[in-house]
This record gives sequence, structure tokens and C-alpha cells, in this order.
Amino acid sequence: MKAISKLLIIIITTVLFNNYCFADSKILAVVEDDIITSSEVDQRIEILTALGNVDPEKHSMTQVKLQILTTLVDEKIFTQEAKAMGIDVTKKEIEQAIARLEQNRGLPKGAMIQQLSLKGIKAESVFLQIKNALIWEKILVEYIAPKLEVTEAEVIEFIESNNADKIKIDAYIVSSTQQNEKKMRRVWDNFSNCNDIKNIKTNDLSGIKINRVNSFLQNIENKPLKKIAAMKAYGEDKEKSDIFKSNDNNISFIVTCSKKHSLSDKDLEAIRYQIKLKKVESNSQLYMQNLKKKKFIEIYTSQI
Repeated sequence: MKAISKLLIIIITTVLFNNYCFADSKILAVVEDDIITSSEVDQRIEILTALGNVDPEKHSMTQVKLQILTTLVDEKIFTQEAKAMGIDVTKKEIEQAIARLEQNRGLPKGAMIQQLSLKGIKAESVFLQIKNALIWEKILVEYIAPKLEVTEAEVIEFIESNNADKIKIDAYIVSSTQQNEKKMRRVWDNFSNCNDIKNIKTNDLSGIKINRVNSFLQNIENKPLKKIAAMKAYGEDKEKSDIFKSNDNNISFIVTCSKKHSLSDKDLEAIRYQIKLKKVESNSQLYMQNLKKKKFIEIYTSQI
């Protein structure tokens, strides 16, 4: 039945290619039962040009049309999915979005639509683009975002990458000369976490130094040690680093007991928000890829 439906769409599309040519419009894509025409692409170009996002003299219009066609295909896909999920946008929400855009651009109420209409842009075209943007936002907020969690490990990793001076590390630094590498290896094998120090044999510690460090990363002077200490948990489930050469040509490794930060709740909330945004963006791309696999999509780039 699905195959027959697809075949029917192709037949209808072929007929429309031959007959649907009023207003010089062409079918550029089919997404399930919906079509995208060259008129829709041209209308989007007009809006983007009026807003200053597209300059016909500086941009390749063929490339711009292809990019817009891809965007319109995506919009058809997620608006179809939103309809099936019962997600919709009200007229009031569209009006509020326009008001926010006007406020961001320093325009009085109603000025944006008026300015665009003076450039030949129909209000309906603007409303449709804003509606689709709001539908996508609702999918992100109501469907994708709630499934994603920000872990404490992700917060620490973010702080280490962007605010390392706010991280306080409690760790053992084990070091020795390169001549003691075999002995260091034995110690390394038996020293997986901070509780293992009691298991280290005394005769294995000859010529080996074990120092406890409880300090902010910015106060660690030894650069290799600082770099290693700033790494996220040394892998997915490890607390110790590999053996590495330090500044004085000795060899060392670090066993981390804990990492703490000195950020306020407000700062942490902002960090969690940034991490969540990145995860939503990444998962939204995967979400769209999966939707496209389930949809019947035909794109006719030769018509551009």
C-alpha cells in the first residue's frame, strides 16, 4: 500500500510538471503528500533579501535557492511530524514572536510587517515562516529537550575547559626518575584510586615520591601536571592518568580523589543551559536525519 502511494505521488508529480506552470512556478520537491514550488523558494528569497540576509549581487543565487529548498524540505518534514504529534502554533504566539523581533530591531509595533509589505513581501509569507520556526522551537522544547540530561561530569568538564581557575583538585601525584620506570609501572598497576594507597608495598616506594595535592588548578605550577589534572576523569571511568614525563624529565602519574568547583548557583545554571543547548542542537540534527529516513522525499534540483 505504501509502495502504491509513493508510485501515485510520482505519477501525479510527473503530470504536474507538465501542466502546473501557471505564474511560472515549478515543483521543486515532494515531501509525502506536500509539494514545494519555485514560488515558495522565491518568496523566501524576497524575505531574506528584504532583511539583508541575502545580497543577489554577492551571493550565488543558484546556491541560495538550493539552501532555501533544503530548509523548506526540512520545514515540511517537521511540520508534518508536529501535526501528527498535536503540536501547533496560535495566532497570538505568532504575534508575540513578531513583537519580539521588532523589539530586538528597535522597531515600533507593526513596523516590521509594514516595512516588508512596502518591499512587496506578503504578510502571509512572513507569518508562515515565523509559524514554522515556532513549531520547530516547540519540538525542541517539548519533545527533544526533556529527554536530555546534563550530568555533573559534563558540568565539571565544561568548567575545566572554560573556567579551569574555578576547579579545585584533590589528588595524589606519584613521581620518580626515568630509571625507576619499572618500579613506577608496578605502583601504577596497584594504584587505581585514592583508597589504593594503603595497598602499595613499602619496598616498591623506594625512590618514588607520593605527594597529596589539594589546590586550584591555577595554582599548580608544573604545566604537564596542570594539563593532566585538568583532563576529564582520564577516560570514561578512570581516576588515574597514564605515566607521563614532567618538566624536570622525571616520570609521573596522577590519581584523582575529587574535583570541586567554586562557581555560584547562577553561574552553574548558565553553564548547564549552554551544555543543554549544545546537546539539543546535536540531537535535533539526529532527530531530523531519522525523520528523513521515514519520509517519502523527492527533490528536483534540475528545475532550479
